[in-house]
Amino acid sequence: MKTTDLKFLEHQTLEIPELNYKDPKDIYAFFGLIYYYMNVFETDLHTFYTLLYTKKYIHTKPDKIMIMKLTKNLNEKLNSFEKKTLGQIINEIKNIADGSVLSEFEKMFSLQEKVNKKRCYLAHEFFFKYDHAFCRPNGRKTMLNDLTEIFIFIDKALKEIDKIILEICDELKIKEYIKSLKNI
Repeated sequence: MKTTDLKFLEHQTLEIPELNYKDPKDIYAFFGLIYYYMNVFETDLHTFYTLLYTKKYIHTKPDKIMIMKLTKNLNEKLNSFEKKTLGQIINEIKNIADGSVLSEFEKMFSLQEKVNKKRCYLAHEFFFKYDHAFCRPNGRKTMLNDLTEIFIFIDKALKEIDKIILEICDELKIKEYIKSLKNI
């Protein structure tokens, strides 16, 4: 399978919406859009975790019972992610990754940490930082410029995680593996 066979998994380039610095509602709307894409990144981390989990156990040539146990364990872990923060999910990913995977995906783990910092900044500091700026058009422009930088960052982060996910899919020959499961 070639990476091009999985192009449907890739995120499209995000386009910065037209922003009106005079309208305070644009700040909330743009903030919400960025937070949405941060959640998309978190969902991609679930996919990344699933692929690492599969990569870790695929070499064992599991039988039907082992596949059922592994699937149950994976489903339980993914369900537990609903109650975890992004930082906790990143730690879960690091826990499942063995040494070789850690070095192989060091760039990915660094990216995850940066996204987590940006998300925490948005959730806990952004509006506090710009409390008084919100009331002035020039202040709103500064806020929107800050949000634009984060938007560009998350666009790059989504592309990077897509690239890594596609590489793992290629490595796992995922189409062949899924076809083999249908015959069990």
